[in-house]
Amino acid sequence: MDGKQERLTAKRALVEDLVSGRYFRQEGFKSNYLITPCGQRVSRVKLVATVTTKFVNDDESYAFIVLDDETETIRAKFFQDLGDYEKVEEGDLVLCVGKVQEYEGEIYINSEILKEVEDPNLMTLNLVEVVEELKSLEEDKERLEELRDEHPDNGEEVFAEEVGIERAEAIIKAESLEEEDSFGEGEEEEDKSELRNEVLEAIEDIDEGEGASYEDIIDEVDAEESDIDNVVNDLLTEGTCFEPRPGKIKKL
Repeated sequence: MDGKQERLTAKRALVEDLVSGRYFRQEGFKSNYLITPCGQRVSRVKLVATVTTKFVNDDESYAFIVLDDETETIRAKFFQDLGDYEKVEEGDLVLCVGKVQEYEGEIYINSEILKEVEDPNLMTLNLVEVVEELKSLEEDKERLEELRDEHPDNGEEVFAEEVGIERAEAIIKAESLEEEDSFGEGEEEEDKSELRNEVLEAIEDIDEGEGASYEDIIDEVDAEESDIDNVVNDLLTEGTCFEPRPGKIKKL
């Protein structure tokens, strides 16, 4: 081996699937990855989406944009090098390529390439490619069930031989994650909606101009810190709130 790591292929995916996915960290030189609910394994992603929000901090060492592909929103972040960030404006249709990463529960894109695209049809073409991949994944899932019936002892091993180990593991892992997450979804969504409103009210009440500190939000809202943290991350991801500086949350 020459010590060089092969550049990962950027895969097309729906933002809705990315932000609903589960992130897995790897040891050593292995690349971290996300498994979407559909069974897609993504380390780098290629999106065509609209810029809905831009933010840069005071010393211009950090910035983000909020991207909307009409299924959900996700933040693309920039650290130190803000050249691409400065080339686009709110309302622009852009191509964004970058690594999918996770920090404190938020799935985001560490942007590598960001550029405006002139042809609005590219969003439709992007969606067509994603739909084709999702259809292929559904066909593979059906094949997995067939092989489980045909080979009760080693159906999953036969499946991995047919589609490849990495793809098989992603589909099987997504299947188990779906089972884990399927309990109590209705009540959880209702509770999260109520907590979201409480957090937003707390941010507005605390903010005296420079944003509400994270610690004050925790003190103000009667809920588990981890639940509050998840709601705050959701508000930041969707662009309802932003961070004027680290540790401060402000409503747009």
